[in-house]
Amino acid sequence: MNELSHLKGKTVLVTGASGFIGSHLVDSLLSLNCVIHCLVRESSDLRWLPSPKIHLHFIDLAQPDFKVPGLEAINYVFHCAGLTKAKSRKEYFDINSRVCSTLYEQCLTYKDSIKGIVHLSSLAAAGPSEDGNQIDETTPLNPITFYGKSKKSGEEIALKYSVSLPIKVIRPPVVYGPREEIFMPFLN
Repeated sequence: MNELSHLKGKTVLVTGASGFIGSHLVDSLLSLNCVIHCLVRESSDLRWLPSPKIHLHFIDLAQPDFKVPGLEAINYVFHCAGLTKAKSRKEYFDINSRVCSTLYEQCLTYKDSIKGIVHLSSLAAAGPSEDGNQIDETTPLNPITFYGKSKKSGEEIALKYSVSLPIKVIRPPVVYGPREEIFMPFLN
Protein backbone atom coordinates (compact mmCIF):
# COMPACT_ATOMS: atom_id res chain seq x y z
CA MET A 1 0.00 0.00 0.00
CA ASN A 2 3.06 2.30 0.12
CA GLU A 3 2.59 3.17 -3.55
CA LEU A 4 -0.72 4.79 -2.59
CA SER A 5 0.48 6.62 0.53
CA HIS A 6 0.37 9.99 -1.27
CA LEU A 7 -3.43 9.58 -1.31
CA LYS A 8 -3.70 9.46 2.49
CA GLY A 9 -6.43 11.85 3.63
CA LYS A 10 -7.07 13.20 0.12
CA THR A 11 -10.48 13.83 -1.39
CA VAL A 12 -11.19 11.44 -4.23
CA LEU A 13 -13.91 10.78 -6.77
CA VAL A 14 -14.64 7.22 -7.93
CA THR A 15 -16.93 6.52 -10.85
CA GLY A 16 -18.13 2.94 -11.10
CA ALA A 17 -17.66 2.54 -7.34
CA SER A 18 -20.31 -0.15 -7.00
CA GLY A 19 -18.58 -2.40 -9.53
CA PHE A 20 -15.99 -5.09 -8.95
CA ILE A 21 -12.84 -3.00 -9.40
CA GLY A 22 -14.40 0.22 -8.09
CA SER A 23 -15.62 -1.32 -4.83
CA HIS A 24 -12.21 -2.84 -4.08
CA LEU A 25 -10.59 0.51 -4.88
CA VAL A 26 -12.98 2.21 -2.43
CA ASP A 27 -11.91 -0.29 0.26
CA SER A 28 -8.27 0.65 -0.30
CA LEU A 29 -9.07 4.36 -0.26
CA LEU A 30 -11.00 3.95 3.01
CA SER A 31 -7.91 2.36 4.56
CA LEU A 32 -6.03 5.55 3.63
CA ASN A 33 -8.63 7.75 5.35
CA CYS A 34 -9.58 9.39 2.08
CA VAL A 35 -12.72 11.46 1.74
CA ILE A 36 -14.50 9.44 -0.94
CA HIS A 37 -17.16 10.68 -3.34
CA CYS A 38 -18.77 8.00 -5.49
CA LEU A 39 -20.88 8.42 -8.59
CA VAL A 40 -23.48 5.65 -8.64
CA ARG A 41 -26.77 4.99 -10.40
CA GLU A 42 -30.06 4.89 -8.52
CA SER A 43 -30.20 1.20 -9.49
CA SER A 44 -26.66 0.40 -8.26
CA ASP A 45 -26.12 -2.42 -5.81
CA LEU A 46 -24.57 -0.56 -2.86
CA ARG A 47 -23.83 -3.56 -0.64
CA TRP A 48 -20.05 -3.00 -0.93
CA LEU A 49 -20.34 0.73 -0.16
CA PRO A 50 -21.89 0.76 3.34
CA SER A 51 -19.43 3.09 5.05
CA PRO A 52 -20.69 6.42 6.40
CA LYS A 53 -17.34 7.82 5.20
CA ILE A 54 -18.50 7.46 1.59
CA HIS A 55 -20.44 10.28 -0.06
CA LEU A 56 -22.80 8.78 -2.63
CA HIS A 57 -23.92 10.91 -5.56
CA PHE A 58 -26.70 9.38 -7.59
CA ILE A 59 -25.82 10.34 -11.16
CA ASP A 60 -26.93 8.66 -14.37
CA LEU A 61 -23.88 8.83 -16.62
CA ALA A 62 -26.12 7.87 -19.55
CA GLN A 63 -27.58 11.38 -19.36
CA PRO A 64 -25.47 13.50 -21.74
CA ASP A 65 -25.65 16.55 -19.47
CA PHE A 66 -24.73 14.88 -16.16
CA LYS A 67 -22.93 17.14 -13.67
CA VAL A 68 -20.40 16.00 -11.09
CA PRO A 69 -21.20 17.69 -7.77
CA GLY A 70 -18.38 18.99 -5.57
CA LEU A 71 -15.69 18.59 -8.23
CA GLU A 72 -13.95 21.71 -6.92
CA ALA A 73 -12.94 19.78 -3.77
CA ILE A 74 -11.59 16.69 -5.54
CA ASN A 75 -7.84 15.94 -5.52
CA TYR A 76 -7.90 12.65 -7.43
CA VAL A 77 -10.33 11.06 -9.88
CA PHE A 78 -10.60 7.33 -10.56
CA HIS A 79 -12.77 6.83 -13.63
CA CYS A 80 -13.76 3.16 -13.34
CA ALA A 81 -17.32 3.37 -14.69
CA GLY A 82 -18.01 1.48 -17.86
CA LEU A 83 -20.25 -1.05 -19.54
CA THR A 84 -18.95 -4.57 -20.01
CA LYS A 85 -22.29 -5.79 -21.39
CA ALA A 86 -24.59 -3.80 -23.66
CA LYS A 87 -27.35 -4.40 -26.17
CA SER A 88 -25.83 -2.26 -28.93
CA ARG A 89 -22.69 -0.58 -30.24
CA LYS A 90 -24.27 2.79 -29.45
CA GLU A 91 -24.81 1.85 -25.81
CA TYR A 92 -21.15 0.79 -25.42
CA PHE A 93 -19.88 4.01 -27.00
CA ASP A 94 -22.29 6.18 -25.05
CA ILE A 95 -20.95 5.02 -21.68
CA ASN A 96 -17.39 3.91 -22.44
CA SER A 97 -16.54 6.85 -24.68
CA ARG A 98 -18.91 9.81 -24.54
CA VAL A 99 -18.96 9.84 -20.73
CA CYS A 100 -15.18 10.39 -20.77
CA SER A 101 -15.59 13.64 -22.72
CA THR A 102 -18.31 14.89 -20.40
CA LEU A 103 -16.35 14.02 -17.24
CA TYR A 104 -12.96 15.34 -18.38
CA GLU A 105 -14.47 18.53 -19.75
CA GLN A 106 -15.85 19.24 -16.26
CA CYS A 107 -12.46 18.39 -14.72
CA LEU A 108 -10.80 21.08 -16.87
CA THR A 109 -12.49 23.77 -14.77
CA TYR A 110 -10.66 22.44 -11.69
CA LYS A 111 -7.39 21.37 -13.31
CA ASP A 112 -5.34 23.28 -10.74
CA SER A 113 -6.78 21.33 -7.80
CA ILE A 114 -6.96 17.90 -9.45
CA LYS A 115 -3.60 16.20 -8.84
CA GLY A 116 -4.26 13.02 -10.78
CA ILE A 117 -6.82 11.12 -12.83
CA VAL A 118 -6.74 7.38 -13.45
CA HIS A 119 -8.68 6.31 -16.53
CA LEU A 120 -9.52 2.61 -16.33
CA SER A 121 -9.54 1.04 -19.76
CA SER A 122 -9.45 -2.62 -20.73
CA LEU A 123 -7.17 -5.13 -22.36
CA ALA A 124 -9.95 -5.41 -24.96
CA ALA A 125 -8.93 -1.95 -26.24
CA ALA A 126 -5.67 -3.47 -27.48
CA GLY A 127 -7.34 -6.41 -29.18
CA PRO A 128 -5.75 -9.81 -29.64
CA SER A 129 -2.04 -10.19 -30.28
CA GLU A 130 -0.96 -11.01 -33.81
CA ASP A 131 0.98 -14.21 -34.35
CA GLY A 132 1.26 -14.76 -30.59
CA ASN A 133 3.51 -11.73 -30.12
CA GLN A 134 3.39 -9.98 -26.78
CA ILE A 135 1.35 -6.76 -26.61
CA ASP A 136 2.76 -3.72 -24.81
CA GLU A 137 2.00 0.00 -24.70
CA THR A 138 3.69 0.55 -28.09
CA THR A 139 1.54 -2.01 -29.92
CA PRO A 140 -1.04 -0.39 -32.21
CA LEU A 141 -4.55 -0.87 -30.87
CA ASN A 142 -6.70 -3.26 -32.85
CA PRO A 143 -9.85 -4.09 -30.87
CA ILE A 144 -12.29 -6.51 -32.46
CA THR A 145 -15.44 -6.14 -30.33
CA PHE A 146 -17.79 -3.21 -29.80
CA TYR A 147 -16.70 -3.24 -26.17
CA GLY A 148 -13.01 -3.08 -27.08
CA LYS A 149 -13.60 -0.40 -29.71
CA SER A 150 -15.56 1.71 -27.21
CA LYS A 151 -12.77 1.35 -24.61
CA LYS A 152 -10.21 2.36 -27.25
CA SER A 153 -12.30 5.43 -28.00
CA GLY A 154 -12.40 6.24 -24.28
CA GLU A 155 -8.61 5.96 -24.12
CA GLU A 156 -8.26 8.31 -27.09
CA ILE A 157 -10.44 10.87 -25.33
CA ALA A 158 -8.42 10.51 -22.10
CA LEU A 159 -5.17 10.98 -24.03
CA LYS A 160 -6.57 14.08 -25.74
CA TYR A 161 -7.41 15.60 -22.35
CA SER A 162 -4.07 14.51 -20.86
CA VAL A 163 -2.53 17.54 -22.56
CA SER A 164 -4.31 19.69 -19.93
CA LEU A 165 -5.12 17.20 -17.17
CA PRO A 166 -2.90 14.75 -15.24
CA ILE A 167 -4.50 11.62 -16.73
CA LYS A 168 -2.96 8.15 -16.68
CA VAL A 169 -4.60 5.34 -18.67
CA ILE A 170 -4.34 1.83 -17.32
CA ARG A 171 -5.41 -1.40 -19.03
CA PRO A 172 -5.87 -4.20 -16.52
CA PRO A 173 -5.96 -7.77 -17.80
CA VAL A 174 -8.84 -10.08 -17.01
CA VAL A 175 -9.61 -9.48 -13.35
CA TYR A 176 -11.68 -11.66 -11.08
CA GLY A 177 -12.14 -12.51 -7.45
CA PRO A 178 -14.60 -11.87 -4.65
CA ARG A 179 -17.51 -9.65 -5.80
CA GLU A 180 -16.90 -10.28 -9.51
CA GLU A 181 -20.06 -11.63 -11.14
CA ILE A 182 -19.19 -12.35 -14.78
CA PHE A 183 -16.07 -14.56 -14.79
CA MET A 184 -16.13 -16.04 -11.26
CA PRO A 185 -19.31 -18.10 -11.79
CA PHE A 186 -17.48 -20.08 -14.49
CA LEU A 187 -14.79 -21.03 -11.97
CA ASN A 188 -17.20 -22.21 -9.31
